[in-house]
Parts: sequence; structure tokens; C-alpha cells
Amino acid sequence: MKKTLILWFLLTALVAGSPLAGSSIGLKLGVTTSRQHYDYSDIDDLKLDWRHDIEFGLLVEVAIADGFFARGEVSCITKGMKANLLTANDHGDPTIVPSSNYVRYVSVSLLLKARLPVSWDRFYALAGPRFDKQVSYHGETVFQWRYPDFESSVFGVTFGLGQELQIGRVAIFLEGLYHYDSDYAYRLQPLTIRNRAFSIVAGLRI
Repeated sequence: MKKTLILWFLLTALVAGSPLAGSSIGLKLGVTTSRQHYDYSDIDDLKLDWRHDIEFGLLVEVAIADGFFARGEVSCITKGMKANLLTANDHGDPTIVPSSNYVRYVSVSLLLKARLPVSWDRFYALAGPRFDKQVSYHGETVFQWRYPDFESSVFGVTFGLGQELQIGRVAIFLEGLYHYDSDYAYRLQPLTIRNRAFSIVAGLRI
């Protein structure tokens, strides 16, 4: 799986970097909703909540055929979770403590964009490989000690749908994306952690 993603990543980079007509640059801003999946029998009853964070980035898009585009993106994305943990206070009484755990990444994506043959003008699909490089970590309560064992980089795939509106030379877009991680963010038996994240972003290209 990882070798296939690397090959796709390199091929898309080659196409995106070629001197083809129809190139544009842009920026995007949105919200990432994420939650981590913990695979560990002792915490099957742990109720994890979704967290919401700001995502932003830059992109370059190149036309490669009629209705098809190669897009390279660099963005800052946060993945993690929130939870209400049952613990004991200083007197030994049970108490609920809000806690959170998140990793901030610089994410590089190389996506194939294809306009869909529907009645809406400039409706499209996106898909392609993604490489996340960890830049910071935040953990509270029981999650603090896990930081040294989190993976410094993660491979994955991003795919989703978007709608574009062309106004002169400027294209305004809105996208819904799902970020699937093929790698674990944390893997130290008997516990594994995998990130799950969705994004809704808006942006413009010129």
C-alpha cells in the first residue's frame, strides 16, 4: 500500500511540475473535524469525541487534459480527539476530567481533479496521495506520555467533492474532503491509534 502511494505521489508531482498551460495558484481555509481510533481492549469503553480545528494551505493547479487537472497542496492540518475521562481526585473520589490529544501536521497532497458530467457547472471530484509530517503535539492527562512514540510522519489518501464558481480570472471553490490514513499515528503494542479526519474548506484560485 505504501509503495503504491509513493509511486502515485511521484507521478503526480511530475505532472504537476510540468510546464503545461492552464496553471493557477490559490489558497484555502476551512475546518477539520477529527477523531482518533484507539484499538486496545482495555479502553473499548472509552468514549472519544470529535474535535474541530482550523485548516489552511496553498495550492498549485495545472490543466492536464480537458476536464482533468493535477493539483499540489501544502497545508497545516490538526488531527486528534477529545474525551471525558473518569479519574480520581486528590481525595480518591471519582471525577470526570475533560481531556484532549492532537497532532499538528504539515500536509503535502498531490491530487487528481476531474470535473463531473453533471448539470452543475464546474462540479468535480478529487483524489490522491498525502504525506503528513508532524510539527507539534499536545496531550493532556493520560495522553501526555504517548508523545515520544507517535509516528513523525504518516502516509494517506485524500478524496472528496467540490464546486467552483468562476468570476473573471478568479475561481472560488468549496470542497468536502475525507482524509484516510494508511499508516498508524501511534503503534506500540498492544495499542494502535489511527487518525480520522474530514475537512470543509473554501478558497480561491487565480
